[in-house]
Amino acid sequence: MLLLLPIMIELRPTEIRTLMYIGERRNEVSVAAGRVTREEAGFTAAQTHGHAAIGEYGFCKMNNLHFDLDYDPRPLPDYDCILGDDDVDVKTITKAHHNLAVAETKIDKPCDKYVLMYWNGPWLEYLGYALPADIFRPENLKKERANGEEYDSPFYLLHKDLLIK
Repeated sequence: MLLLLPIMIELRPTEIRTLMYIGERRNEVSVAAGRVTREEAGFTAAQTHGHAAIGEYGFCKMNNLHFDLDYDPRPLPDYDCILGDDDVDVKTITKAHHNLAVAETKIDKPCDKYVLMYWNGPWLEYLGYALPADIFRPENLKKERANGEEYDSPFYLLHKDLLIK
């Protein structure tokens, strides 16, 4: 069980700049490795990586955990931190109406928990978590957009109202 206090934190400008820099480096490594980054609408891939670093850092800060500054590629399972005995993968959204999205590739070696954070700079909010059994269901798999166009990288989508608080 995750016990988080506070549920919302404010990041300082220096923290944000540092984490966005880490995101830029992560993006460079991902591009060099041939990985596909699903860009958020209105943001570059480097900014998307920066937002991910912000969410991971904030979750670690909320739980007094070590934040991994490394941006070298890692094999699966690709977790962001360990809380108790659980491997945790932190996902970050920048729009309040977005939900928890996990890449289809993670089904083979899932983490123990998937956490969703909402970044509304400078504020970061913990929204909850889900277990692999809740996410990796056939009805949650998204392979194409509403217009029928296929996604480059299919993913599982779980509505944030279904997260465990």
